[in-house]
Amino acid sequence: MQWITWKPRKIRAEAVTANLAFVQSNYELIVSREQDFYHGERPSASIPGIFTYWAVKYLSPRLREMFNAASIEEFYANEIERVAPDGPLSILSLGSGEASTELEIAIILVARGRTVKFYGTDISPAMSEAGRQNAEAKGLANSFEFLTCDINKQFPPTDATIVLANHSLHHFVELEFIFSNVRRQIGAEGAFITNDMIGRNGHQRWPEVRGFVEAFWRLLPVDKRVDRIHNIRKMEFKDFDCANGTFEGIRAQDILPLCLQTFNFERFLGTGGIPDVFLDRMYGGNFSHDDPVDTAFVDVLENTNTSLALLGLVKPTIMFATMRNKPIECAYWPAHPSVAMRHPD
Repeated sequence: MQWITWKPRKIRAEAVTANLAFVQSNYELIVSREQDFYHGERPSASIPGIFTYWAVKYLSPRLREMFNAASIEEFYANEIERVAPDGPLSILSLGSGEASTELEIAIILVARGRTVKFYGTDISPAMSEAGRQNAEAKGLANSFEFLTCDINKQFPPTDATIVLANHSLHHFVELEFIFSNVRRQIGAEGAFITNDMIGRNGHQRWPEVRGFVEAFWRLLPVDKRVDRIHNIRKMEFKDFDCANGTFEGIRAQDILPLCLQTFNFERFLGTGGIPDVFLDRMYGGNFSHDDPVDTAFVDVLENTNTSLALLGLVKPTIMFATMRNKPIECAYWPAHPSVAMRHPD
């Protein structure tokens, strides 16, 4: 088998934002910066307790209903076993980093009696080496192989029939190249399984969501309006573009449309929207999961978002999905992925 190498081609004009144009012009510099940043472990940034409150109360029941899963790792393990119920498993993970999630998936599958081979890929040599060390520490060295490569430009030759992407797609620039190779990789009976961000580029708010965010923002006391990353109080809500000079969310809004063009969805769970900004690392620290006023506020945010999502008035920003090449019936919530897709203005 040979590596598949990217050949330059134009991304469709409507997808070329100012941020994307900057990244394309300064690609090697940003890659170098990313490699320095991800130097063997993920940068420490604790998940706010209020996010955990939301996830346990609202996300977990939906994962159980759709995927019979109690955790992200079990979501992947259950879907892998469902699409490949027999025989040894060969799995390619795109952007696996230090492989913390992949190792937990492997532990679940091995405990169920499955033989597993994981191929991890990452652009950072340090992260690949950390993955090797972590696999060895967990007694899974023989079940893992780590490949350092730029998945935007090189697609590795493996025998994998299942491809995973765990919160990595929103860092990738050459989605068309990647998805075409995933399609080839999984063949007729394999699957592409992902949990990723599918909202607006740079993880910004779409106008219809921003209107609700601004309305809820005005209800907050001033001590709840602090940007905890930059330590700045913001009396008015200011959206933050995470893709400004980075790969973070660089083509997030293209992920779902391109997946719909390339694959057939078998399962789709969409979530997120209005609550996101109040739960994230920037503002989530202003709220306490032990404060009934704060948790009631989050309940209102989520209930508002769910009602609007079911009406199709706001679109999900996060997806859990299993995709196939073959035509197949799709189970979904809150809407079919073709309806959950937000068309850019």
